[in-house]
Amino acid sequence: MPIKLLKLIAIMHVGAGLLLSAFIFITPIHSFLLNLLYPNGSTNTEQIVFWISILGPTIASWGVLFYSAIASYEVHPSKQSFNFLVASVLIWAPIDSALCLYNGIYLGVIGNSFILVLLLVLLYRLKAESNPN
Repeated sequence: MPIKLLKLIAIMHVGAGLLLSAFIFITPIHSFLLNLLYPNGSTNTEQIVFWISILGPTIASWGVLFYSAIASYEVHPSKQSFNFLVASVLIWAPIDSALCLYNGIYLGVIGNSFILVLLLVLLYRLKAESNPN
């Protein structure tokens, strides 16, 4: 079961990343999303919309790579593969959360924390089921 959930999370990253890429073209939702991310307001909304949109391909490609790594681990579980999967999550979450916290995007910190715990629990359950080295 962890393998299916991990693949689903990867696919959701691809979808979310592609949606973020299109965000720049969907002007009616700009103010809603910006108010959600920056409840105290922001001065340079055009620049923020650009950075949100340009983040999309990175998130989508991370989803593709994570899916590939999970699928590879499913076929050939190894300690090294598992460690790389855990490292990818542990590199992303603290840095991304610190940047969100620094910029007052508290929703990002909450979301990252939830996803971090979920991913680590699923990865360690997967390891226990596959029993690599």
